[in-house]
Amino acid sequence: MINNLLKKSATFLSPLLLDTDKIRRKLPHGLQHAIARSFYDLASYLLNDVDITFFNCGYSDIGMEELMLLPEDKQECNCISLYNHLTSTIKIQDLDVLEIGCGRGGGASYISRYLKPKSVTAIDISPKAIDFCKRYHNISGLTFFQGKADKLAFDSESFDVVINIESSMSYPSMNKFLSEVYRVLKPNGHFLFADMREKSKYDRLCFQIKESGLKVIREMDISTNVIRSIELEEERKKIVLNKIVPFFLRPFAAEFGAMKNTNAIYKRLLSGERIYFSYVMQK
Repeated sequence: MINNLLKKSATFLSPLLLDTDKIRRKLPHGLQHAIARSFYDLASYLLNDVDITFFNCGYSDIGMEELMLLPEDKQECNCISLYNHLTSTIKIQDLDVLEIGCGRGGGASYISRYLKPKSVTAIDISPKAIDFCKRYHNISGLTFFQGKADKLAFDSESFDVVINIESSMSYPSMNKFLSEVYRVLKPNGHFLFADMREKSKYDRLCFQIKESGLKVIREMDISTNVIRSIELEEERKKIVLNKIVPFFLRPFAAEFGAMKNTNAIYKRLLSGERIYFSYVMQK
């Protein structure tokens, strides 16, 4: 009975949390950064040293060729597939790559180990997430820093590739973020981008991208692929959450983990109210 009540509470709160994001976006940028940093610090604290290295919803295609992954990577294959969906469009080998919003570092690790770039630099706003990354991912050529997406601490024209997955929706200013991406990219460099927006706000994002000076090479609606991934990931996430999350917090952890039973993001993708998209752009 208590568990059912908690599930109903999480289901009720889920869309409210998405909608109160409108209020957060009206706050001063410094306060928005502090809220985002605190939220992801808490997530990292709860997960601690659990063997989870991705926060994204993942990507799955019925006709997709199975990725050749090491045994230790196969449990997060759908999350890795979202990176593969973007990075397979260009050659990464021997290039300098920057990931903005790296979370727990799984994507940066995948790029470093499988795609053989010259270097990978990964940043995140959460100090605790970066602490985890530095402990967990000890890979030559891969470095982690705490930093803000709209104020990058790198010289202009420093990177051949910038990648950003499922992170920009929390940024105070999309225009500043895109301006920084453009600044740090080398001439002809690529920006690989995937995220979601409410359908009613997608035109605004398209306009912001157009104004950024970046040329769109490929634009795709991958909502169906992300929905399928959420469904496939359900059991794995449930097992992990049951191991590490206290009973009374599980329905709320399921919301953060994009579980289909309570998750408003999943339901809005399913209804078409929200779009998950991917872009390949070039400077």
